[in-house]
Amino acid sequence: MTTTRIRRPTSTINQFADFWRHDVGVNVIPANTREKRPIIEWKEWQDKPIPEELHNRWKSENRFNDGMAVIAGKVWHNKQKECLYLNCIDADNAKAIEEICSQNGKGSITLQGLARWTLVEQHLDDPTKAHIYIYSNKPFAKKTSDNIINNNIDNNNAESPLIEVKGLGEHGIMFLFSFYA
Repeated sequence: MTTTRIRRPTSTINQFADFWRHDVGVNVIPANTREKRPIIEWKEWQDKPIPEELHNRWKSENRFNDGMAVIAGKVWHNKQKECLYLNCIDADNAKAIEEICSQNGKGSITLQGLARWTLVEQHLDDPTKAHIYIYSNKPFAKKTSDNIINNNIDNNNAESPLIEVKGLGEHGIMFLFSFYA
């Protein structure tokens, strides 16, 4: 597997949309990431591939300019990974990152170390949050964030790690951090 740490794209927005579609292999949709709102109706793409023509139309119409989101689940657009699922893990506080990076009580790995074997995306101005993307043969089970369950507004002062997991399209979308800054 290729090691990639995702940073704010130095290339064009459309090239970044192509990275998620062709390299990562998942459905990517236009979204307003500042407002955490998809720009298009996405639910029909939870369990089938977005046609190349539609993806290219969104690019030609500059629909990705306000950001994008990926749909967790089946890899559709990368032949080398088409039997895999992309699982999205949202770590909403420093305790979540610490928990994810711990190694069975035998120390821990840094996010940079984690990024050597999987996709990691971190908010440019908030190192207490991260998205981790992991390929697997089966989708991960859905986990709703304890933040949502407990209606906790202050993520960083939460007493427990705030982790959300999406393994299928029906579990929701992941807004990309790369467009927040």
